[in-house]
Amino acid sequence: MAADATSPSAVGAAWCCLALTAGLLWGGCATKPSAPPKSLPKPASKSPARPQPELAADVSTKALTQAIGHVREGRHDQAARSLERWLASYPRSPSTGDAHWWLGQAYEGQGRVAAALSEYRQAAAAVPGTDIGAQATRSIARLEQALAGVAADSDRPRAALVSPQAVPSGPGLSAWIEGVQRGGATALALPIGTDEKSGATQAGLWFASVWAPCVRDLFGDVVPAAHRNGLAVWAIVDARHMNWLDPRQGWHDWDYDPAARELRPSPRIDLSHPAFQEYMTGVLRDLAATGIDGILFRRESKTGPFAGVSEFAVRHFEQETGLRIEPTALQQGEQYAPDAWRWIGWKARTGYKIRDRWMQAVRAQHPAMKFGIELHATAVSDPVQALQWYGEDLLEAKRSRYDVVVLGDWAANGSLVVSDVAKSVEQAAALVGDARRVWVEWPEEGHVSRVWGERANEAARRLAGSPRVGLVLRMEAPPVP
Repeated sequence: MAADATSPSAVGAAWCCLALTAGLLWGGCATKPSAPPKSLPKPASKSPARPQPELAADVSTKALTQAIGHVREGRHDQAARSLERWLASYPRSPSTGDAHWWLGQAYEGQGRVAAALSEYRQAAAAVPGTDIGAQATRSIARLEQALAGVAADSDRPRAALVSPQAVPSGPGLSAWIEGVQRGGATALALPIGTDEKSGATQAGLWFASVWAPCVRDLFGDVVPAAHRNGLAVWAIVDARHMNWLDPRQGWHDWDYDPAARELRPSPRIDLSHPAFQEYMTGVLRDLAATGIDGILFRRESKTGPFAGVSEFAVRHFEQETGLRIEPTALQQGEQYAPDAWRWIGWKARTGYKIRDRWMQAVRAQHPAMKFGIELHATAVSDPVQALQWYGEDLLEAKRSRYDVVVLGDWAANGSLVVSDVAKSVEQAAALVGDARRVWVEWPEEGHVSRVWGERANEAARRLAGSPRVGLVLRMEAPPVP
C-alpha cells in the first residue's frame, strides 16, 4: 500500500529527498563567454611600400566573397561584422551596392529589420538598374509592408517565442533585442530549462538557481536588455518535463498499459509528489527573482486516463473521493467506466490546484508577477476531448484566475482553418470574460524563415476581428556565437 502523502512519514521522506536533491543539483552558472574582439589583428608590414591597385582589388574581392559566404551559410553575426568592416575599408569600391545588399540580408537574419531596410535603400541607390538594385527595391517594399500597421495594431500583445540557443551573447545581444523590438514584438517568451529537443550539451536551467545546474544565465542577460527596449519577458515552464532530474529520485510518474496490463515508468514528472512540489516552489521563486514579467505554464502532452497513476496520485484520489481506483477497471469494453470519468476530472482539478499553490508562493514575494497557461485549441472546440486526453478545462483555468490563457496546437487534427481560430478565440474570450486575457499561439504554417514582423502582421490581419487578442509566434534567429 502506498504511503499517505500527508502523513508525517511521507512528508519527512519528501523533505529528505528534497534536501538531498538540492545538494546534488546545486551549481552555479558557467563563466560567460568572453566578448569577441572588435577587429582582427592586422599583420605586421615588412615594408611601408604602397600596395599595387591590382593587389588591393584582389584583397577586397576576397574579403567580400568570404563575408557573402557567411551570409549564405547562416552565420549572420559574423557576416554583419565582416561586411561592416568591408564597407568602412572600401567606401569607393564599385561593389559597395552588393555589400549593402548582403549586409541587409545579414541584418534580416539577426532580426534587425529597420537596419536591413536602411541597407537595402543604400543598395538600390548605389546600383540602380542592376539585378542587385532590383532585388533591393523588392526587399524595400516587402519590409516596409512588414513594418506597416505596427503602430495601428499596438494594443495587441505580440510575444516572440525564441529558443535559448538562438539568443546571442555578448555585444550582439543588445542589437538582437533592438531588432526584436523594431519587428513589432512587445514581449519575449523563453523556456526556463533544457529538454530532449533543445540540443543542449548540458541539462539544466537557463538562469542561476541553487535547485539545478545552470547552463547559461540567459534570463540574467536578457531581462535587463529587454526592459531597456520596452519588451516584457515571459518564462515558459514545462513542469512535466525536466531532463536534468534523475528518474532514480522517484519523482517521475507511472502509466498503465492496458494492452500489456502492467504499470510502466513514465518520462513525465509526477506533479502530485510532495517533494517535487516543494522543489518546484524553490525553482519558481529563483526564476521570479530574475526580474521576469510573467510565467507561462506549458500545455500538457497527450496522455489519457491511463496516465498518471502514481502511488501519490491514487492515494490522494482515494482520500478525497472515497473511491478506490484500479487502472485495470478504468475501461469496460470500448467505453470508459463511470469511475474513469471521475478519475479524469479529479486529475485535471488537482493539476490546477497544484499550480495555484505555486502561483501563491511566487506572488507572496512578487505580487506583480503575471501567470498564464497554455491550452490546446480543443479545450474550446471539444472540451470533453481536451479533458480526456490532456486534462485541460478552460473553466478551471478561469477559476484559477490566470492573467493569460494561450490557445495553441491548432493544426493538430489537420491544416489550419482561420475561421475556426477566430471562432475559438471568440468563444474563449466569452468564457474567460475578457478578450485581453486570451492569446493565440499562431502556427508556423511553413513560414518560419520569413521576417518575424511580416508574419506577425499577417497573423494580426487574419485576426482583425479580435484586435485585443494577443499573439505568440515562434521566431527564428541566428545561433549563439
